[in-house]
Amino acid sequence: MVSGMGCYMMSSKANIYGPIYKLSIGQKLFVLISSPTLAKQVVHDQDITFANCNPTIVALAFSFGEKDIAFAPYGPELRMLHQIFVHEMQSDANLDAFYALWRNQVKKSVGDVYGKNGTTIDVELLAFSTIINMITSMFWVGTLEGDIGANINAQFRDAMSGLLVIWGKPNISDFFPFLACFDIQEISLCR
Repeated sequence: MVSGMGCYMMSSKANIYGPIYKLSIGQKLFVLISSPTLAKQVVHDQDITFANCNPTIVALAFSFGEKDIAFAPYGPELRMLHQIFVHEMQSDANLDAFYALWRNQVKKSVGDVYGKNGTTIDVELLAFSTIINMITSMFWVGTLEGDIGANINAQFRDAMSGLLVIWGKPNISDFFPFLACFDIQEISLCR
């Protein structure tokens, strides 16, 4: 699906076949959902049914073989990871403890905007840097300041943008899994 034509084609198919239909591309079966209410039903209520999707070759390479909460198959390991995330990272006590750190980072970002009065601001970099600084302040109770911090944040943003480009590219091995062992598009080298 190249250059926006895929979305148009999928929406026209939804008008013909309804809000949910299946599509086979290569050896992969896709379930396409075009209705927001149906998507909510699938994500919220039927989560276990749709949880075990086959991750893409890129997802497998970057998650070290489904060893993280984003790509792990539904089962005891995912439930354990989810429980740790909810009870340890998202607990009320932790969120309250980090509130002051988050607030300080947002204040610094707003101060940076006021300090650059009359100049252009890269809002994407500002938002990304604010979030990265919030995360680093949670783990290390501090951030890199000044030009060094700005350079590292910009490099990290560029790396994340590159990762998203790699994730978004169609991979022949996703459609024909028997080709995955050949790594035709050299995805494992990107890691």
